[in-house]
Amino acid sequence: MSSDHETRPLRTLNGLLEWKAMSLNDSPVIVPLGQKNAWTQSVNQPRTLLCHDMKGGYLADRFTHGSLVGVDEPYLFYHWSHIHGFIYFSHNFVTIPPVGWINAAHRNGVMVFGTLITEWDDGKAIWLTLLSDDALLKRTASQLVKIAEEHHLDGWLVNVENSIEPTDVDKVAAFLRKLRSPISLNGKSRRLTIIWYDSITIKGDLKWQNALNDYNMKFFQFADGIFLNYNWKFEDLVASKATAGNFRQYDVFVGVDCFGRGCHGGGGWNTSEALRVIREHDMSVALFAPGWVLECNDASCFQENQEKFWLLMSPYLPSHKIVEELPLKTSFCVGYGRRKFAEGLPVDCPSELSKHQSEKCEELTHWYNLNEQNIQPVFHANDSTRTEDACSKRHCFGEAWSGGGCLELSTSSTKSVTRWTLFQTAIPLKNTVVVDITVKAPAQGELRGIRFGLEIVIGERMVLCLCGGQAQCTSTGSEESRETLLPARCCDLNSVVPGASWCRYEFVLPACTEDQTTVMDRISFHVHRDDRSEDRALRFLLGQLRISEATNSMLQSLQ
Repeated sequence: MSSDHETRPLRTLNGLLEWKAMSLNDSPVIVPLGQKNAWTQSVNQPRTLLCHDMKGGYLADRFTHGSLVGVDEPYLFYHWSHIHGFIYFSHNFVTIPPVGWINAAHRNGVMVFGTLITEWDDGKAIWLTLLSDDALLKRTASQLVKIAEEHHLDGWLVNVENSIEPTDVDKVAAFLRKLRSPISLNGKSRRLTIIWYDSITIKGDLKWQNALNDYNMKFFQFADGIFLNYNWKFEDLVASKATAGNFRQYDVFVGVDCFGRGCHGGGGWNTSEALRVIREHDMSVALFAPGWVLECNDASCFQENQEKFWLLMSPYLPSHKIVEELPLKTSFCVGYGRRKFAEGLPVDCPSELSKHQSEKCEELTHWYNLNEQNIQPVFHANDSTRTEDACSKRHCFGEAWSGGGCLELSTSSTKSVTRWTLFQTAIPLKNTVVVDITVKAPAQGELRGIRFGLEIVIGERMVLCLCGGQAQCTSTGSEESRETLLPARCCDLNSVVPGASWCRYEFVLPACTEDQTTVMDRISFHVHRDDRSEDRALRFLLGQLRISEATNSMLQSLQ
């Protein structure tokens, strides 16, 4: 249920039945999920579900227009390239994800699921009511479909944590089938994706199987996937995979509890151990409660801990392609900041931000609004985020070009080439495009023997959009295989924004000479050192990246 200013769950059956769609004229526009997205990209390979369960849910994230928060309070998630579906979970009857999470996930190509859960005696009473009246059961399913349509949800997690009568099992299966009814979003028809939680059996008993087997296969057949309980053993994985068969093995999501409750590896900093075993069996993962990083560790070190946690897991979380069409525009903002920036200068926070006071925070000094989270880059162990390579990629909240922060790339490596992958893409290109990047680089005196820029891979082409450094810098053999583009326009924004030290570079990337469509595969930031460079640490801030098809007016302005 949404009010004018916040999202709340539905706690009772009557609350669900009485729910009505509301016209919220002042609500943020909900970003639709593209037809090509992480889920549809990955139907023939292991996928990753993230189930966000944190302190009962509906914290600072519930406010429609964002909120003011304490310094160590909000949970930030930006590793979207590692996951395919996002479940917003609470122990309320119907959990509707706040609009900020929906927008952030969809903007990064990830499906969003609400949760329907019934538990213990109260849950049993709800199902006794529903299963005694076929019309009521259909109406309940219809209401959930309407909620999904209103909130642009992509599906539901269904979790029945109470026993039911064995004679009613077929009715539950029919309920799942009804939930998969087509809905209309943005004029297009599609059906909801339903994930069943491993709980009751075909006998109606609440008995977690920790595997896909004959006792829960019936529910799996009427759902798009099953979320297995966390107390599995190695033999359960083998049996589950065999039971699912070749066509549906990736629809079995093996549960991993980040709190480690009976889960292989014990969770916490060793969560990656469970992932390793699951991936060795070539199976999908459902990661439960990764908010452990904030809940059970020093909140003042959250950013460092979050990077560590996901970096440990990243070898077992293959990245998907977030961007599949133009335009691409991001300021790397995560929807949070110590202050807000516009064109490199701090501005006042919007007055409509709600005040979210937690028991830990006395001063509400920072802003939090997931609607403003931009497309996020790849964070992966195979990239230059590895500390052993003396390189890092992280968000910087001390300054920004737009929003609450920017992306900081730093290196003390003496290697001739350092490369940070920003995006893995699948963008079809047929026409000329304009590449526009805003960067804060080291002072010119620190760039002797160094050049830097944006590296774009298009099929077999590798193009370096040279932003700065020593243009006469000598090249290595690998460098010579690149096409190098010089800026069509370069604007030192110190002249526009005094003290900002940001520079904006615009490039015209010509279309292929042949009349055919090629694909932009990867976008990276590239630094090259030659033997004249000094062994000094370098730090670059990326404030904004925009790539779009060139219009006539764009090309004329850049001539």
